Order: sequence, then structure tokens, then C-alpha cells
Amino acid sequence: MSPDTATLPQPSADLPIHYLKVTDVQTVRDIGTAWLGSRTLPPAPQRFLDHALSATAAMNEASAARA
Repeated sequence: MSPDTATLPQPSADLPIHYLKVTDVQTVRDIGTAWLGSRTLPPAPQRFLDHALSATAAMNEASAARA
């Protein structure tokens, strides 16, 4: 089981479940990318890389604005 996976018990009368709304959550993860410099990335990996770079730039700008 992955450390990102939550295992919940089956609900019962003895163990009530309370749902909480979580707001203003930012998850930060390190992501590495690598490819052969002599080759062009296929469209899907290129879109992922573009998204990762733009999301990182937006996060850095937001962080700088708060500082």
C-alpha cells in the first residue's frame, strides 16, 4: 500500500464517521523530469512538462507576493 493511501474502517454504530471540509490546502512535491536532449518529447509528456513549469512559476509568484 502506498503511503498516500488512506485505509478507512467500515462505518458502524460503534464508530461514527465525521466528515471535515479541508480548505486552503497546498501540496508540494518534488518532480523530476529527464529526456534525451537530442530528441523531441512526444506531445503528452511535453504538455505535462509545460503544465509543471507553469504551475511552478505560478506557485513561486504567489509565494513571492505573500512574502
